Formats: sequence, structure tokens, C-alpha cells
Amino acid sequence: MANKKRNTPGAIESEERRAEAVSHRRKGLTYREIGDKMGYSESRAHAVVIGELNRIRTENKEEIEEVKSIELARLDKLTLALSTDAELGDLDAINTTLKLMDRRSKLLGLDAPKKLDLKTTNPLHKLSDDDLNARIKEAENDK
Repeated sequence: MANKKRNTPGAIESEERRAEAVSHRRKGLTYREIGDKMGYSESRAHAVVIGELNRIRTENKEEIEEVKSIELARLDKLTLALSTDAELGDLDAINTTLKLMDRRSKLLGLDAPKKLDLKTTNPLHKLSDDDLNARIKEAENDK
């Protein structure tokens, strides 16, 4: 029944107006300008744009979760298909299973973020303040 309400002429027009308000905002219009163009108050224009952006975010989040669920099911199916051979010591099956496990871990965000040691990649960290100031002066003189 909810789908029927979304397909009524009034609902379609309302959705088009919300999309139009967001489009105006993307183009850089202020909420006051959007309101003037669309016959809204500034606060109503703000509410329409924010409400539509929140609806889009929620919809996208639901779609992402659905895709994630499908991908996890595929990984489960592939892992199951390889499990007997991997348990019997087939190196190809073991390596493929490990790759599937790695993919699952990444998909679920289970891996800790990689830490960068910026000190090892930047030779300037070893210089004293005096040496750094001297290099800055040299660079300024080279301009």
C-alpha cells in the first residue's frame, strides 16, 4: 500500500520538488534563494533539502548493506565449495580460501587500519631546529 502512495501524482510531484531543491543547493544557492525560487520560506527550504539528503543517505546505506549481504553470501558459497579440498591439503584451495577470508575481512572492516610511520619517510625529522631554519633560509634565497 505504501508503494501506491509513492506513485500518486502528488507524491511524484513532491519528490520532484525535493530533488529540485537539492539541485539548487548543489548549484550553490542559499536556502533563502531556494525558498524564493520555489515559494518556500528559508527555513522550509532548509528542511526540504536536509530531509531529502537524509532520505538519500538512508536509501544508499540500505543499498550498500544489501550489496554487502549478497557479497558475503557469495563468499560463503565459494568458501564452502573449497573447504573439503583445503582441509585435505590442496595448496591451491588453501590459498584461494585465504584470499576469500581476506576479502571477507576487508568487506566487514575487520582489519585494523594500516599505520604510517611518517618519521621514516621524511628525512627532515632528523634535523635540528637550527638546521631546518638554515634550509628554509636557503630555499627563500633560491627564489
